[in-house]
Amino acid sequence: MVWPFSKSRSKPSKIRELAPGGLVDLHGHVLPGLDDGPADDDASRAMLDAYAALGYTRVAATPHWHHSGFATPPLREIERLVAAANAERNGAAPALVPGAEIAFDERFLPALTADELPRLGRGRAYLLELCALPGALPRGFDELVFRLTARGVALVLAHVERVPDLRRDRGPISELRRAGALVQVDLVSLAGKHGRTARQHAWRLVESGSADVVATDAHSLRDFPLVERALEELALFDAADALRLAASNPGRILDGASDEVVRHD
Repeated sequence: MVWPFSKSRSKPSKIRELAPGGLVDLHGHVLPGLDDGPADDDASRAMLDAYAALGYTRVAATPHWHHSGFATPPLREIERLVAAANAERNGAAPALVPGAEIAFDERFLPALTADELPRLGRGRAYLLELCALPGALPRGFDELVFRLTARGVALVLAHVERVPDLRRDRGPISELRRAGALVQVDLVSLAGKHGRTARQHAWRLVESGSADVVATDAHSLRDFPLVERALEELALFDAADALRLAASNPGRILDGASDEVVRHD
């Protein structure tokens, strides 16, 4: 088992005290009635309040897009719900920005070429969900990532610790990162929500420096105690790296500066 605390700390640090500018989430299912996130406005408000309590100042609302289990919402509906939530909060944190968790399938490239996909923030960054079935990662995917990166497209790979094809060893993830992909790890995975194997691999990515961003992937209020636990464990493991993963790097992506993401190997 991967023990997450290989760097000793005499006392845990509160993550929000370490991030005076606030935490930033690139992956949250917080908009009401669109997917397996909150069912209604009240549940969505409760999630936003929970984000604020943990010190988040910006959150990308990322409903499922081209997912086989959910209807893809129109981009204008995502934007409408984001604008309504921000107006209701009247400047209170967190500020929402529109986005989506986009399934990688045969629709991805045509939609990307036609500029029909929701972006993360101001640049050309996209949150991409790879298939969770073994053997589904297409041959030559790293070459595609390289070509898109050369064109100024940033692909943030969602919860890679839960993708079987990327859990075999470090090789596939290293190749994708060399090609330009950004690796996102779920905080809830670090806290054990998705089982022992996902937790072990998530911590292995953090410890090895292969994680570029951590995100909540929150779907309901029940996820926030796990998010808080994972943030505290990250701060205990390495406070500077916790800030890189949970604040500065996701902030750069939302600001359209994906090429300035600080990466460790």
